[in-house]
Amino acid sequence: MGSTVIWEQIHLMEFAKQLNLLSNYYLKNPSVPRISMFDMDVTHVFHKRNYLKKCGCGEELVCIDCDGQTYACHLFSPITAPKHLAKASQSIDFSDHKQFVGVKCRDCMLFPLCTSCYGMNYLLTGDVSNPTPFTCRAFRIQFLSVCNFQLQIAESEGNKERVQTIQYIITQF
Repeated sequence: MGSTVIWEQIHLMEFAKQLNLLSNYYLKNPSVPRISMFDMDVTHVFHKRNYLKKCGCGEELVCIDCDGQTYACHLFSPITAPKHLAKASQSIDFSDHKQFVGVKCRDCMLFPLCTSCYGMNYLLTGDVSNPTPFTCRAFRIQFLSVCNFQLQIAESEGNKERVQTIQYIITQF
């Protein structure tokens, strides 16, 4: 998701295709350890909207540059960000968690699960709370893939309650 890569619709389609292939592989090989994204608890979409920051950047995590300057993480530092953005990031109050939730994210069904990176948001949009439309679409694809994967597992296990829950989530999505 770097700033120098031009992401297009075709890349999202390929991402969905590869997630489907990976999902099918795991379903056919249940003893193979899965990557963590397939273990996402999709029922967290029902959780109360917690508007706390989801990353420790600038609080539990800091990056110290070679000149001794501190930054919230490496994505806010001049090694990654343009110097003017890196400098401006030093005035962000990372303890004010409300500023990390954008208006468009606030009402999103996927907000409780979203893995949007504040540093990447800042690099690409200039705003820690504003992911790119591509980021949102990619996460939606990932979420739906995980739902379908977990639905197939629940069906194969005969877990009717879980099947109904996941089917409901998919219809709300």
